[in-house]
Amino acid sequence: MDQRVAFRFPTDIEADCRSCTRAWSSRIVNVSTTGCMIACPPDSLPAGALLRLRVRGLTAIDGEIVWQHRDHAGIRFKVPLHAALIEHLAWTGAEEAPIKLAATG
Repeated sequence: MDQRVAFRFPTDIEADCRSCTRAWSSRIVNVSTTGCMIACPPDSLPAGALLRLRVRGLTAIDGEIVWQHRDHAGIRFKVPLHAALIEHLAWTGAEEAPIKLAATG
């Protein structure tokens, strides 16, 4: 049975991805504090390869590819993301709204 470290939220967020050998536009399919699943090119992305995700309005997120199956890959973040950011991504991902991190008021 698959045991997860953190709860995953379904989402649909545009992301630019870059590894050492290539760059592509992608979508984040689900996200947790410790990682995410992305859509990816169907050809092989090696497990253990480093990856940088860029989501509009956020600083770059560095991670490691831990698995790939067909056109999806699992990414483990190098530094866990704050739970409030994950909740924000889960809510805004469905709308593809601009992500604002500055406090209002």
